[in-house]
Amino acid sequence: MARYQSWDSYDEREALEFIREIGSAEPGTPGEWFQFAVGIRETGQLVGDCGLKTGEDGRKAEIGFTLSREYQGKGYAYEAVSRLLDYAFGDLEIHRVVAIADQENAPSVALLERLGMRREGSFTQNVWFKGGWASEHLYAVLRDQWLRRRERGGRAVRDLKLISQPQASPEHATFVRESLALFNVAATGHSYYSPLAIFLKDERDAVHGGALGHVWGGWLNLETLWVSELFRGQGCGARLLRAAEDEARTQGCHGVFLTTFSFQAKPFYEKFGYDVVADIPDYPKGHSHHVLKKSLA
Repeated sequence: MARYQSWDSYDEREALEFIREIGSAEPGTPGEWFQFAVGIRETGQLVGDCGLKTGEDGRKAEIGFTLSREYQGKGYAYEAVSRLLDYAFGDLEIHRVVAIADQENAPSVALLERLGMRREGSFTQNVWFKGGWASEHLYAVLRDQWLRRRERGGRAVRDLKLISQPQASPEHATFVRESLALFNVAATGHSYYSPLAIFLKDERDAVHGGALGHVWGGWLNLETLWVSELFRGQGCGARLLRAAEDEARTQGCHGVFLTTFSFQAKPFYEKFGYDVVADIPDYPKGHSHHVLKKSLA
């Protein structure tokens, strides 16, 4: 719970002292943080807190939030932070609210984007945090933007258009892929992701083969393995596959999965211990598409 907080732990004495200090504080005090308890209305159970730091000028603020792990992913954080923003922009008439999230804290990043806050900046290894350099995202929302969103009930704009763009900009395609990835991380808690790229090159640095994929969730998704026709039948494919598996083991993977067509390399992968777990017949017409996996010892 404290992984992305400046503190590591609180004992009972420290917690009681913190509560005593907060008891005499006032929300909206320039330059000061104020902590709001987050609880379940029906039971009174305390499940976390939200923080609001008002700027020295009283017009800008920063927010933060912490939720007990067992209550994460159930909508409590979204409801609590929404109420906090209502209070900041309504009662306190704050003009601009920011939030800073560790780039590895995917659930918090997903929450801020779901709230409609925009990412204004990304900083690489910009802060020394708990014994190492951390990278952060900066999110922000303005008062009029939040109020317009609330007038719509927090829903997306209704006049959306469907636009087919086969040659879409890389930025738009990346945004969609990253948004889904953030959802996946928030839903599973698996935040470690690493691309894999291994190439077969000659002395002139020309590429004659490669293995491409990514590691996530304890698996290597081997998306592409290719060897130039000039070097096929010489064990180059096997070298690439073993290198990819070795890299997967190094990164803690317990398995590899991949796809191949019936006219490609199904026997090759089966030779190295891969099992077919699914088939799509007649794709493309007259052929089949196979899904294979292998457990890594």
